[in-house]
Amino acid sequence: MAGGIVVAGFGAAALIFNLLHTAFINPNNFSPDLDIDGVMYFSQDEVLDKLPYCYVVFGGIYAVMQLVGSLLLSVPADHPDEQQSLIAVSNKPASHLSTKEAAHNQLPPKEATRTQSFWILWGIFFMNGQTIVFISSLYKAYGQTFIFDDKLLATLGAAASLFNASGRVVWGHLVDVYSFRVMC
Repeated sequence: MAGGIVVAGFGAAALIFNLLHTAFINPNNFSPDLDIDGVMYFSQDEVLDKLPYCYVVFGGIYAVMQLVGSLLLSVPADHPDEQQSLIAVSNKPASHLSTKEAAHNQLPPKEATRTQSFWILWGIFFMNGQTIVFISSLYKAYGQTFIFDDKLLATLGAAASLFNASGRVVWGHLVDVYSFRVMC
């Protein structure tokens, strides 16, 4: 579940930033008014002029958030018992580890990449990430073809991110309880 909580931050970011971006760029809730080959675009100078500043302002906000996060990182305390366990496991090739050993011990990265479980999980995360980024990037462009309220679309995107984040926590918990092999 800890992994689900960590990646829920990625899913929940749009809960705040969708609304902030819209409030910054389009506070008067203009609708796209320029139709080019059936695709609607904003042509209002009041909206378009704020876009470059949005990149600067929010880029600065993200940089500060990353700086604070990196300053909060620390080296965990040494736990000799865990280190002995990892050493014992790392001396065995990944192909000789039982499921129980692999589930309760960490493998060095080189050994982990030789396991089928690694590639299954990597594929799941890759496809999930692509889907989430695709949807979160294009939901407004698609929505504006038939919904002309920019603030409503931002609110719907924020609500979707709430479900995205909570789903990550729920799936993280289910995988802890049942193992990802049962869930997939």
